[in-house]
Amino acid sequence: MLKHTPRFTGRQPAGLLEALLVALGYYLSGRLGLLLAIPPGYATAVWPASGIALASVILFGNRVAVGVFAGSFAINILTGLDTSSATALLHSLPLPVAIGLGAALQAVVGAALIHRMVGYHNLLVQELEVVWMLALGGPVACTINASIGVGSLYLKGLIPADNLLINWWTWWVGDSIGVLVFAPLVLIWSLKPGQPWRRQQLLSTLPLMAMFALVVWLFMFVSAGEQNRLRARFDDSCQDYLTRFQRDLGNDFQALHALTAFVRENSDPRRAPFERFAGSQLDLLAGVRSLSWVPLVPDAGRQAFEQSMRAQGMPDFAIREFDDQGGLKAAARRPQYAPVAYIVPDAGYERVRGFDDASEALRAATLLRARQSGQPTASPPITLVQDSVTRHGMLIALALNDTGGSTIGYAIAVVRTDAMIEAPLGGLARQGVRLGIYERAADGSESLLYGEKDAAAKGSLRTVLPLNVAGRIWQLHFWQPAEYLLAHRSWAVWTLLAGGMLFTGILGMFLLVVIGRSARVEMLVEERTAALAKAYSLLEQEAERSRQLELEARHHSGELTASNLELEQFAYVASHDLQAPLRNIGSFASLLDRRYRDQLSEEANEFLRFIRDSVAELQGLIDDLLQLSRVSPQNRQLAPVPLADAVHRACEHLKQTLEESNTELTVAPLPEVLGDVRLLTQLFQNLIGNAVKFQAPGQRPQVKISAERQDNGDWRCEVADNGIGIAAKQLEKVFQIFKRLHTSDKYPGTGIGLALCRKIVNLHGGRIWVESTPGVGSRFIFTLPAA
Repeated sequence: MLKHTPRFTGRQPAGLLEALLVALGYYLSGRLGLLLAIPPGYATAVWPASGIALASVILFGNRVAVGVFAGSFAINILTGLDTSSATALLHSLPLPVAIGLGAALQAVVGAALIHRMVGYHNLLVQELEVVWMLALGGPVACTINASIGVGSLYLKGLIPADNLLINWWTWWVGDSIGVLVFAPLVLIWSLKPGQPWRRQQLLSTLPLMAMFALVVWLFMFVSAGEQNRLRARFDDSCQDYLTRFQRDLGNDFQALHALTAFVRENSDPRRAPFERFAGSQLDLLAGVRSLSWVPLVPDAGRQAFEQSMRAQGMPDFAIREFDDQGGLKAAARRPQYAPVAYIVPDAGYERVRGFDDASEALRAATLLRARQSGQPTASPPITLVQDSVTRHGMLIALALNDTGGSTIGYAIAVVRTDAMIEAPLGGLARQGVRLGIYERAADGSESLLYGEKDAAAKGSLRTVLPLNVAGRIWQLHFWQPAEYLLAHRSWAVWTLLAGGMLFTGILGMFLLVVIGRSARVEMLVEERTAALAKAYSLLEQEAERSRQLELEARHHSGELTASNLELEQFAYVASHDLQAPLRNIGSFASLLDRRYRDQLSEEANEFLRFIRDSVAELQGLIDDLLQLSRVSPQNRQLAPVPLADAVHRACEHLKQTLEESNTELTVAPLPEVLGDVRLLTQLFQNLIGNAVKFQAPGQRPQVKISAERQDNGDWRCEVADNGIGIAAKQLEKVFQIFKRLHTSDKYPGTGIGLALCRKIVNLHGGRIWVESTPGVGSRFIFTLPAA
């Protein structure tokens, strides 16, 4: 055996201290792995603890398997612990016990396979042995805990059958990657201590950890995008349902308004015309069981009213109310009645005709609120007259007043709440979205009207949308269970992580070979003293060369700093000193054009035009660069500035442009801010000028300027236009210097204006961004400090 063979022979005695350290290491690394866990929190995409468990058993023997069990048990008992009762607590124990036994058994079997197939000698020297070690301890052995863990979760009812595959695959991949990445790290750091070895260990560990961090970051980034996609689809489904529900509700309101208009035009409507008109309206409505006309009848006219109804083909018509058993009886005498005169459909609703809605408290209160509001008004859930069992109905009433303002009756829609809610529900069901609807009372309490109670668990998507239903406030609770999201999540995210971690594992294999061979080299060097002396001399030469290179690097660093200062001076001087020769070029080009235009060929004249255009373009670029160089903290003079003054000055500078383009400029009341009036004028001049310039041909520019106060006291200003807009992928690029989205022949400019705007806003301690829809327009938004 070589003198410095790393000490993972698997035969050293392991005491209580080693077991406790293994348990602590397993627990801490497991908590790290849970950051990437899939709900309900057991299967994770990378499980560092599996690699630590395998390396610990290889190093210290099977006795530390109890530490692996303890660490796994501690993690999983916290994940699913239920302390609500002694029975619930006992029921929480079998699952973490099973998973802990699976983790310990996996580490023991993996170490046994490695010792059997590879042996007890140095595992870090030969490439094939490294591959065998990580393959047996990783993908092969990791099938054990994946099967035990996922099987236990399934038997406990935490995983449905159709999710077994993805959970098993994720568990197996997570454990395998944990072995491939973290077992090499533990084994590398098990080598003997010492400064030379420490350097080798660091040089081997840092690339592996950097690659691991990069892959995890990439996974989190892509996973966040996937989560945003699921959230956006969920929000769209919920909003689509709300829109369709409001559309159906609006149709119901229109039908009631149409009924009141019909009754107003026919001051004493007869039964047959009313039923024909109401029937045509009812055919277009979803969830509405019937439409009825309920006139207000004074007690003095009760008998005449009943006789009039009987004369229209309703011989048994009478004004009635509920008796104590829920049946109907003749209504008691009262000053005024609100009987159901006509109802559509007629068949099956004979029991409803003549029922006095004013005789029942909820209905009477609804009619009163409808009279007071003048708008369609909904009742609380009530027992429908034609249905003495269910309370899933409600009335929507609209009062009709005569020319004197007195209420003469009501158009009423009888709605089955569940039918009205379920009519637009198909899209939600296809997306796996659950819905529970609550009604909020005046005291703030909520009662369930429809669906399931809000049971959104950890990992679920959830949102609550308010809805005003004819004066009643409903709360629509939408949620998408975590199980549905898990079943429909993209495999690409997990494949990305698995591929990245597999590459990281291969890097770990390579580093194992490198560090192992370094150990072997050191052993051989110690046996050959003469070779060591020669190697030492070479190392001294390399060290001297490194020092020389460091001195040269410092020298070049100083030169680079000086070069940057010269570049800054050049940017300023060039914008001044280039003006004179550039004006000379332009002047002589114009002189040639005037004197020799007729003597030159068409091609030569075209060359002269190119020169003049290029001179003008370069002059504009130099002017913009000069403006940009002047925007600096040294030139900034802060004082209270009315933004309206800055906008007015900007418009004066753009007066000709605004008049020629017939721009419609709308300026809301603007505040006073702390800033430099010259720079703020330049800011608005650039933004307004861009809004006018970037327009579709033939379109009249519309520019709106507004501001609102933020919670932190700053002002949020906005310059909106109706221009050509900016593509989403270009929104961050438009503020880069010289970044142009269009050619100069289509939209002239130098690409410096928005960079200048950002610099001005930054100098004022704010920030600027743009929101845009191509073909609709853009909104440039920036913040400024209040005066």
